[in-house]
Amino acid sequence: MIKRLLLVHGLSAPKWLLRPMARFFIKQGFEVKIIHYPSRGRALETMSEHIWQSISPLLSQQWHVVTHSLGGVLMQHILAKHQPKQILSLIMISPPNHGTELYSFFSRYFPLMIRLIGGSNIPLHIQDQPYAENISKEYPCHLILGETRWTISGHLIPKPNDGIISHESMRIKGLQSEQIVYREHLLLIFSKKTYQAILSILNKMS
Repeated sequence: MIKRLLLVHGLSAPKWLLRPMARFFIKQGFEVKIIHYPSRGRALETMSEHIWQSISPLLSQQWHVVTHSLGGVLMQHILAKHQPKQILSLIMISPPNHGTELYSFFSRYFPLMIRLIGGSNIPLHIQDQPYAENISKEYPCHLILGETRWTISGHLIPKPNDGIISHESMRIKGLQSEQIVYREHLLLIFSKKTYQAILSILNKMS
């Protein structure tokens, strides 16, 4: 049986960013689709709808979904709203489920930085409740947490973090598994350690 992966990027990411990950899983025998959407200066609802329009024609087949960063929040919105039965699992790499500490810091002290990365229309300040409805009862949800100790931004967050988001802010209730990969937020999607972590999750579901 062929396994199929949908890969969804994060904020302000170009389409090619997930190609190394796609190549790895194609070599492992997976069918892979990269889902690209305009991710600068758009509201969460607008981005979610764009992703759904790309995914919905593919749902004659079953898919696992792997997301990076903001893509995880958007996919949870989509799954809660549309409840597609052909999505088998959601694997989130460093999602800002409760917002990001770095976003909150720059919004307060350097708002121009937020506008430059195209995040001014996205509410990602730290909050107690997750930004998306929890869909872990309907879909198996897995978390890959990045961790770094060497970035300057990481030192601004007084908790284990990937340089942008703390582990605490990534977590939601009902996760089926967690794995830590010792890489910075963006570098996670280029790391073979991340790919192996995803593969181990998928193999356990086969």
